[in-house]
Amino acid sequence: MRTVSAERLGQVLGALPGTPRVVAGGNFATPWQALAVLDAAVAEQIITQVAHPRVRGELREAGRALGFRV
Repeated sequence: MRTVSAERLGQVLGALPGTPRVVAGGNFATPWQALAVLDAAVAEQIITQVAHPRVRGELREAGRALGFRV
């Protein structure tokens, strides 16, 4: 069995093209923890690649309040 850290899993899943949550969530056996890591990776990508630099901190705070690990 191979163990992958949540950080590394987030990097890998966050780099998937298209809609990665659909790819990861297509398997009913996918653990919820893996989906949470994926959601955090996608949220972080949106914050760093789309959001204006002045609002990134505010978006991270709002994400944490919603339970994302950003």
